[in-house]
Amino acid sequence: MPWVRIRWGDALRTALGWGHCRTDWQGQVGSAGASAHSVRSSWAAGKCVLPTKHSPKGCSREQSPSNLGCLPVDSAKRAFESELTVSFEDTNVVGNVYFANYLRWRGKVREQFLCEKAPEILDEMRAGLELVTLAVDCRFQSSLFALDRVLIRMRLVTLTAKSARMSFDYYRATPAGEELVAYGSQEIGACRLIGGRRQSVELPQALATALADYA
Repeated sequence: MPWVRIRWGDALRTALGWGHCRTDWQGQVGSAGASAHSVRSSWAAGKCVLPTKHSPKGCSREQSPSNLGCLPVDSAKRAFESELTVSFEDTNVVGNVYFANYLRWRGKVREQFLCEKAPEILDEMRAGLELVTLAVDCRFQSSLFALDRVLIRMRLVTLTAKSARMSFDYYRATPAGEELVAYGSQEIGACRLIGGRRQSVELPQALATALADYA
């Protein structure tokens, strides 16, 4: 799978000062996939590394199950996995899982990740660090119902000095195998109250390092 590098410019920013991606394609930087080291190096340089199967012009919906640019499904990529069983309180009057619960489950996955892979971040959060959502999306292919067994797999997609984007894939696990029922992404940033104003800051190095292991 070829990888391309994207430079992140400063021209477009939100009110909190988050950098937006400017698609300045630099060509292939490797054919074997980016290692955790290369992701860390790109993070330190304020750049992101994006896996892609085709150029942006050749991207098709079928090649983008994670709905993140031209990302193909790559089950070989390491993922942080969490498992849950759907409860009756997760469902609505129709009987399937209410859509907002998919995002709520992501929060639980992220909290589990911090607890297991970057527990030192919890001390920073108690000292004023805030991890905030910058963008989120979720697409649904099938419905989940009470007592379904669900696997949620989180992978790092892009990492910059001030933001990280993760993909989330939801699978129904049955004796016959796994079925992809939903997928999406979430971009997070960090900020602190400085002089009475909330300002964007760099992601903690410990968090960047932990995430890079799942790129």
